[in-house]
Amino acid sequence: MKRLARLVASVLGLLTLFCMDMEAKKPAFRNSVWVSEQQSFVADVGTMTETFRLEFGPGKEVVVRESWSLPAHPATYVNPDGTVDMLPGRSSESSSAGRWRYCFGKLTVTLEDGSKSVYHYRNGTLSLTEPSGTVREYRKL
Repeated sequence: MKRLARLVASVLGLLTLFCMDMEAKKPAFRNSVWVSEQQSFVADVGTMTETFRLEFGPGKEVVVRESWSLPAHPATYVNPDGTVDMLPGRSSESSSAGRWRYCFGKLTVTLEDGSKSVYHYRNGTLSLTEPSGTVREYRKL
C-alpha cells in the first residue's frame, strides 16, 4: 500500500512539474500584436504583399486583420497612339473579431461567424497551416 501511495505521489509530482514547465513557456498574448507578411510575384504586375495580423485585446478578445496590396503597374495593352497606360495600385483590407484559447502549444481562434483556426506556438512564433498546405508564420511585434 505504501508503494502504491509513493508511486501515485511521484506521478502527481511529475505531472505538476510538467504542467508548471508548460505554463512557464506559455506566451503572453494579451495586449499584443502578431504579424505575418507574405510576398508573391504576380505576372505583369509586380509583387503582391499580403499582411495578416492577430491583435489581442486585454481579455480573450482577438481581431484578425487581413490586407493585400498590388503596386501601380503598366497595362498589358498598347493604346492606338503607342502609349501604355499606368494602372493604379490596388489594396483591400478586412477584419473579423473573435475569441481565443491557448492550451499546450495550440492557440485556437474562434471568430464571430463560428469559424475556427488553430495556430501552433513554438520557439517564439505562431504558425498556421492553411487548407492548401501553405504554412504562415507569425511573429510578435
